[in-house]
Amino acid sequence: REVFMKIRSLKEQYEIQSKCLKERLDILLPEVMFNSQADMWIIACKEYNEDPLFRALTPPDYPTARRITMFVFVKEEDYIHRYSLSMPDESLELYYEPYYKHGKETQMDALNRLLKKYDPEKIAINTSMNFSFNDGLSMGIYTMFLESLSEKWLDRMICDDFLAIKLMELRTPTEMQMMPEIMEVAHSIMEEMYTTNTIHP
Repeated sequence: REVFMKIRSLKEQYEIQSKCLKERLDILLPEVMFNSQADMWIIACKEYNEDPLFRALTPPDYPTARRITMFVFVKEEDYIHRYSLSMPDESLELYYEPYYKHGKETQMDALNRLLKKYDPEKIAINTSMNFSFNDGLSMGIYTMFLESLSEKWLDRMICDDFLAIKLMELRTPTEMQMMPEIMEVAHSIMEEMYTTNTIHP
């Protein structure tokens, strides 16, 4: 049917997703961070056990976490710094400033350096008693925090459900623009599914 011609190619989908990621980080992230009590937000996840926010924060050609993928967002006056403390990756460098010196230090060393640099009063981590979208920090990485970070930083860690929920809930300008097209394609596929062209009793 003609309607299936409207489904964009994978290349086009990647271009749109990349544009949405840039808008999410440039527009939505500052809005969410400045309405939060957190001075720093750490998002870390392991390969094969990605945080629910992982796909919303990474480019489409970065399919899974690499060993440990870690992003840190920091408030400084009216600016939000975006750091990657992850394995070196060219696609991530389009959106995040690399901070981890791979081969010269551990990722926890890099995190300690970043904490000392900004001395945040409140450090949000993705743990939550209420929402799964904000409960992506694994026990393994949390144990690494306990073993590698000083009590000073551990005492400043907080749970802030607002951060992850709002970042997932809000839509970028491009996402809002694309929504009618997405819904049209989805409805057309459902309509085609439940016809005698597809179902043969």
